[in-house]
Amino acid sequence: MAIAATLAVCAATASAGTPKRIDLVDVELIDPVQVTAKATGDTFHGLVIPGAIICDSYDKADEMAWRYEQHATDVMQDKATGGRSKLIRGKPMAEPVVTDYGCVLVPAGRPMTWGRGNQGAPIVSAVSKNGITVTGVTLMTMMEFNAVGQ
Repeated sequence: MAIAATLAVCAATASAGTPKRIDLVDVELIDPVQVTAKATGDTFHGLVIPGAIICDSYDKADEMAWRYEQHATDVMQDKATGGRSKLIRGKPMAEPVVTDYGCVLVPAGRPMTWGRGNQGAPIVSAVSKNGITVTGVTLMTMMEFNAVGQ
């Protein structure tokens, strides 16, 4: 919850005109490459995640993606059954609020910088909707590469 509180304070400060930065991970971007935040989905569910989720760990980013996918599945089931799927499953999972988990959603199409030389989870840096530069972990499926060979 400390990260969520930090995000809220920084968002309020950024809206007052002072640029802020949040480093959810303490690493340097190695051999940086420009990428774009990408919405993810499929033909079955439609648009599932409206951009790149940036968190302090790969596991948390993966969990946020799962929560979006579960929400989309529940909504699709309700549409297909005229709402009767709730009788078996209960209420659908709510769309996640990523800031409740200390993460940030970068809208699709927004530029990001990926440190392609980093080992392990993909580390990116991007400017959020409210003007805060955020550095953290995302999923490879949430990045669109801007040029061939990158």
